[in-house]
This record gives sequence, C-alpha cells and structure tokens, in this order.
Amino acid sequence: MLTTELIVANSFEAIRGIRPWLEEALAPAGEARVSAAIGGIELAVHEIATNSIDHANNAEDTLRFVAETAAESVTIRMIDHGDCYVTQEPLPLDGEPRVRGYGLLIVEQLATSVEHERVEQTNVWTLTFAL
Repeated sequence: MLTTELIVANSFEAIRGIRPWLEEALAPAGEARVSAAIGGIELAVHEIATNSIDHANNAEDTLRFVAETAAESVTIRMIDHGDCYVTQEPLPLDGEPRVRGYGLLIVEQLATSVEHERVEQTNVWTLTFAL
C-alpha cells in the first residue's frame, strides 16, 4: 500500500491542486484503472473540500489529505480543524425544488464508503473508492 499526503491552504484556489496529487497517488494502480476512476474521485474529494471551506471556519487554515492506494482501492482522508458542519439537508416539501444539499448525495454515489468522524477539534472524512 502506498501512502501520499497533500496539505493545501483552506481556499478554493488551493484545492485546484487535488487533481495532480490524485494522479500521483493513484499511479500505482495502473493507467487504465486511474483514467476510469479519477474523474469521480476528484469530484467527490473536491466536494468534501468545498464543504469544509464553506462551512468549517477552519482555525488552522489548511486542509490535509492522505491517500492510501492499494491494487483494487484507494482510501482518502481529509482533515480540517474547524467546526463540525455535517448536517442533513431536509427533503424539500412536495413541489419545491431542492436548492442545497446535493454535494454529499453525490459523494455517496461516487464512493464505495463515506465516513465522517469528529476527533477533538477536527473533522475527519474518509472516502473509499474501488479502482
């Protein structure tokens, strides 16, 4: 298993670095597997990072990503030092369009598993993807 890490500023500009880091982290899985999976993985990780930037009030102003790549899967953890911001958006009333709350639904569709854990003053997201 290969482990790689990325630490970026807590900003929308900085999370642009997710894609190149993912390409490097996933490379051991082989080009065919990476090209088939990277778009969905990037979207899911980007969505979790965006939620943190929008909602966590991150005290340390950084986001830390750790990828553990195996032959058949990759597990990515994102850690921020902010407020607990996990909420379940209520379903809209009949006939009302849903305005927010699609991000986590998308992440749950793309990942094999999604977990959130509150550890002291940190949010730890763990996303696992099949390759």
